[in-house]
Amino acid sequence: MKKYLFALIIIGSFSGFAQTNTTVNKSIVVGETAVSYTYKAKINPEFKQQILETITHKFGKSRQDKSDLVWNRNGSYEIVLANDEVRIHFGKSSDNQSIYTDIKALGNDLTEIINKPHYKNRAISTKSYVLNDRANSYSFRGVFTQNKRNLIKKSIENQFGEANSKKDNLVWNKNAKYNIDLKNGEVEISLEKSSDNEIDYKKITELEQELISILINYGPKNIAISNKTYVLNDNAIIYSFRGVFHERKNETIKNIIESKFGNAKTNNQNELIWYESGVFEINLTAGILKISYDKSNENEVVYNQLKTVVEEILAVINK
Repeated sequence: MKKYLFALIIIGSFSGFAQTNTTVNKSIVVGETAVSYTYKAKINPEFKQQILETITHKFGKSRQDKSDLVWNRNGSYEIVLANDEVRIHFGKSSDNQSIYTDIKALGNDLTEIINKPHYKNRAISTKSYVLNDRANSYSFRGVFTQNKRNLIKKSIENQFGEANSKKDNLVWNKNAKYNIDLKNGEVEISLEKSSDNEIDYKKITELEQELISILINYGPKNIAISNKTYVLNDNAIIYSFRGVFHERKNETIKNIIESKFGNAKTNNQNELIWYESGVFEINLTAGILKISYDKSNENEVVYNQLKTVVEEILAVINK
């Protein structure tokens, strides 16, 4: 009977040391027993910098061992970061429970980094924009016509608020973690990736999609129409229209303009005028209409109102 009990005690003791391996996925294996915790994961080289920063933040500086980076403490734990692998071994004891908690938390953080969705070395170059999204950095440069600048400005403000600097160019930055520079006809974005600016990176990639849509799709493509009844120019700098028509249509055209821009004023030449100083001007005389708008004012509302007015007036002129 005594021999039988002794055998059970021995078996029970060994069962406490039995390794429990949990395969998180094909890249990550976590093992834990009563006396140890182990973690082993294959990593993509593009994650190495972020993993290094995460370990350093929790466990301080590493030491170099050949091509590996190593963190250890009196034999209680060892963390090894190789080019394509990260390993953790921790020996449990009654006096290192707090370190065990940190080690487990590190394992969870590493799993999150390794498993998260990511862009892999995106490199796109078109006539409107150039994009480079690499392991440690992100850059975007887009070029646009002046009539798109205000839309781009609003998209940036929706993600990052008001610009930090408003001298020559509009600039958004945050502790040098990212930089967004909006110039005349050009927008540039740069970001150095790290574990503490993932939110900024996510916001920038969302902004990227909006900017690409604006750069590619929005705005007229240098419209120039000339015929016997009207001349229309719509390009990056100006929007202008000149139409000729029978005098009996004056009242109808006047009503169309007033529906958008209110009552007209009269100048010394007896012309009806609608204007906003330095932004747009509309002149209506007997049988002649002239419209001009300076796109450097970035007033998208006025621009769209003028286009609507011209469309309605053309329908009247062409009857």
